[in-house]
Amino acid sequence: MSSNAMRGCVAMVLCAMACFAGLDTLSKLATGSVPVIVVIWARFLVQMAAAGARVWPMRRTGILRSRRPWLQLLRGLSTTLSSLLGLLSLKYLQVADFTAILMLIPMLITAISSTHLKERVPVAGWWLLAGGFVGALVVIRPGAQGFQWGMLLSLGCVAFNTAFQLLTSVIARDDDPQAINFYTGVVATAVFTLGLPFLGAAPSWSMAALLVAAGLCNTVGQYLMILAYARARPSQLTSCLYFQIPFAALAGWMVFGKTPDAWAFVGIVVITACGLMSTETSRNEARRWFGGAVRALAARRIL
Repeated sequence: MSSNAMRGCVAMVLCAMACFAGLDTLSKLATGSVPVIVVIWARFLVQMAAAGARVWPMRRTGILRSRRPWLQLLRGLSTTLSSLLGLLSLKYLQVADFTAILMLIPMLITAISSTHLKERVPVAGWWLLAGGFVGALVVIRPGAQGFQWGMLLSLGCVAFNTAFQLLTSVIARDDDPQAINFYTGVVATAVFTLGLPFLGAAPSWSMAALLVAAGLCNTVGQYLMILAYARARPSQLTSCLYFQIPFAALAGWMVFGKTPDAWAFVGIVVITACGLMSTETSRNEARRWFGGAVRALAARRIL
């Protein structure tokens, strides 16, 4: 892959991380007024509608064709369970803390890609992933504020989200990105529609607008991730997932007025630095990392 193509994939993942941070923030805001199931249902209904409206006029029933229909179903169920557990945990945790726990996902994806998908991960990539993970631990500081049930829920979210990311990488090689987005919306919407009759009154118009905005964040973020995974290997992009923490901290400050403390700020800086250096190593894995990183930083007048 050329360096320009790799930069494009990195840019798409970074934009996706900003969308997902916005999604988590809007979802946490919405759960104060409407049931969790309604929030998730609206999220995937918007995704299904947006993907269908874009592709249906051109492909009609062709949008339903898939070379891997069972994997599409499994991917949809994975993101359904991940979304449910994640939103439930957000009722107990701050957005930045929740996002920090999610940063276990890059480590799991890289480990699975290396051991089961036979992808070569450079030694520097492992060190940078470990550095980002340490930064995530500094942000959340397990035990600093006592045990919270939301942490267990978020660990379940990590497991299903890891499966979702890996399935996305596999399916994106064979199916159209818009079709993948549409399938995911169909599966998740169908699952959560079953619970709607038991939830009482519909949300207000202002809350409905908030739910639509959350759904659009989810739709754009997932589509960008699909495009990136169709062009690059999972191990090349996982470190970029760490950037969701700075985006989440910014969104939490803007919406809830929650400012990261000194230790959280240190962790965010560590995460961001590891992610930036990781993109440099992904450009040319055969290059000696330390020399390449120094040259890259010097070119940006950082050193």
